[in-house]
Amino acid sequence: MDLLHGLPGPQAQPGVAARRRQAVGGLAGLVAALAYSSFLLAGPLGSTLNPMNSYVSELGAPTQPAATFFRGTDVVAGCLIVVLAVALRGSLPRDWRRVVGTTALGLAGASSVFDGWKPIECTPSIDRACRLREDAMGLLGQLQEPHTVSSVTGVVAAIVSMAALGHLLASVPGHRSLGRCGQAAALVATGLSLAELPLTTADPGVGLIERIFVLCASTWIAALALLLLHEVVGFPQAWWRARASG
Repeated sequence: MDLLHGLPGPQAQPGVAARRRQAVGGLAGLVAALAYSSFLLAGPLGSTLNPMNSYVSELGAPTQPAATFFRGTDVVAGCLIVVLAVALRGSLPRDWRRVVGTTALGLAGASSVFDGWKPIECTPSIDRACRLREDAMGLLGQLQEPHTVSSVTGVVAAIVSMAALGHLLASVPGHRSLGRCGQAAALVATGLSLAELPLTTADPGVGLIERIFVLCASTWIAALALLLLHEVVGFPQAWWRARASG
């Protein structure tokens, strides 16, 4: 199924340009998915944080080994997610769900960039003073911290992109399964986020919940990237068929 509504004729160069944009967006999305889940390299890179009760963002704290690497992957992932969102916006059927979904995806990318630029300042899972300071601030106080605001924004934006784009793709013949998976992912991600909301690093499992969410988001990003690349791979044969019949 061609997401661009029809095949370009032999004189329609914008169609070729669109496929090039899809290729760039698809490749960017795959790299973004890998960078977004870079926490999987925490152990090999020397981190001693307990993945069961530490936030993923603690890997980028100034006191942590390889903090520069994890902050860099946040920025790279965010920038490439924005590229993916732009490519999808020009490829999906014109619909309010396309606007909402791609805007939310781009916002999730921007939040990742901000997280890398302004990382968490300390590691509450292993730093008692840091944890006490966060506990004293309370949930509302933490929501006034730039890093927390950015992280929450990224989570909500990722869920909205799953829900909106999933709903849109579920109505496109040939992509309905992916659409349903996106909608299911939105429900799972929402459940994980709500489960994590009342927890702190003093509670076992908060780190595991957050890491499952990140993997869920990374998988969705990769799926959208593969969707674009599938369109690119199927383009040459269809283009030549259209040229021969025209």
